Amino acid sequence: MKLRKICFIAVLTVLSLSALAYGENLRVTGDPVELTSGEPYLMQPLWSPRGDRLAAAGENYQGLWTIPRQGGEPQQVCDGLGAGFLPAWDPDGGRIACRVSRMENQRKQSTIAVYDVDRNTATELTEYVKEVGLPRWIESGGGLFYLQDGKPRTVQAPGTAKSEPAGEDIIVTVQNDAIAVQRPPWEQPEILKPVEDRILWAELSPDGERIAFEVIGAQLYVVGLDGADLVELGRGERPRWSPDGQWITYMITEDDGYRMLASDIYAIGRDASGKTALTESIDRLEMNPHWSPDGATIACDTRGEGVILLIPVEIE
Repeated sequence: MKLRKICFIAVLTVLSLSALAYGENLRVTGDPVELTSGEPYLMQPLWSPRGDRLAAAGENYQGLWTIPRQGGEPQQVCDGLGAGFLPAWDPDGGRIACRVSRMENQRKQSTIAVYDVDRNTATELTEYVKEVGLPRWIESGGGLFYLQDGKPRTVQAPGTAKSEPAGEDIIVTVQNDAIAVQRPPWEQPEILKPVEDRILWAELSPDGERIAFEVIGAQLYVVGLDGADLVELGRGERPRWSPDGQWITYMITEDDGYRMLASDIYAIGRDASGKTALTESIDRLEMNPHWSPDGATIACDTRGEGVILLIPVEIE
């Protein structure tokens, strides 16, 4: 145990020096806080743009819930199949768009739905079809972008006036194991393939200039929107940007091929410096981090427990 402590101190020293070289130091300012109790089982937290609440999936992504930032009873938004898998808050933070599925004659059919969590209303925007992608809000147009049968589609969100999207609107998705950059008029995407490996996950930075992405084998990278300036971040999964676009939080997991053995949350500078461990527990599997809009808190879930945690952080 003493040897482990000495090694841990040495690692922290190296990480701290690296962070100082980056020009900013990120640190955890307190113990993680349990926002929920595990009943109901919740996972994959997603901050509202307002920062006043989080959305979270039910177990196995069944259903969607919201949780006040200050704690309190989670409120169920819907109980649809798959509704909790990577939903999208609208820019104002009052509505959530998601893909909802149902079984018909032993076949899964899906639609795009929008839930107004302020007014407690729900609207299905598309027919139930076999293949529909995850919806993403068009920032300036009041509508939603999604893929159907691999083709770009848009649909107007309820309660919003139709307007033309601005030229700076950019939506990043993963298509055919590559990064697809979509711009108005949402026709043919620009395909980026900065590495040979299959790309599993991609997220655009808040300033719209860089993309953090994950490839098969759990390796992370950052690349410019034009496909240049590739930076390897090292091992990790599910990268999420900080609000200022300078840091990325992610998870590192360990398994034996059958079950998850360990998982912790990390942060790293977008230039691959300042790597910092945000959790180092041996009895919990912290996963799926997401940064709050004010940059002061990272939410994550705990596999097997269904508890949502809040990790207080500070960038100095």
